Amino acid sequence: MRILFFGFMALMALSQTGCSQNQGNYKYAVSDYKAMFSLPSTGADVKVDLVINYQIGDENKSEGFKFVGENQVADASCISESGDKCTVEIQHLKETKIIWHFAPARNTTKAVTVSFVIKDQLRRERVANIFVAPWAGVFRVPVEKATYEIIFPQGMNPKIIQASPGVYEKNCSLGVCRLAVTQAPLVNRELVVKYQE
Repeated sequence: MRILFFGFMALMALSQTGCSQNQGNYKYAVSDYKAMFSLPSTGADVKVDLVINYQIGDENKSEGFKFVGENQVADASCISESGDKCTVEIQHLKETKIIWHFAPARNTTKAVTVSFVIKDQLRRERVANIFVAPWAGVFRVPVEKATYEIIFPQGMNPKIIQASPGVYEKNCSLGVCRLAVTQAPLVNRELVVKYQE
């Protein structure tokens, strides 16, 4: 009986060690991520703001990137939490890749806001409008908390037909309605919103 008990304890210790080593494989993580999508009153271009808070470990980090599917991107920019501008470049691979560069950081936190416009992203159908961003929550590292926020045009109080992932909150203030979905940790990556004006 004692042999079984000590064998079980040894197995648990190895398991915990393996988990710790697996977590340690990441050179950084994202503590908080907010993706804001401002929908247009006319047209189909969507303004995007990504606020990303990094927890950086013992190796220098000086850039980040996001794939945004095969979408065309315009007006890309980036600023750090201190207000410094980051260099931004767009690469057209199988998917469009947005890359931002900032001053090297190590053993600290770092926040950036990446802004751009996705062309022709809002689908306007006879019954409803549909916005889909399958890339919204795709990261190579763990994300402790993520919020997707849809900002509707001034004066619009939309009827929400579908919003995923999960449970959403809709709030209207000063003539602007917002829909928000929060996950902690980030699990469901794709964002889908279907609404009537």
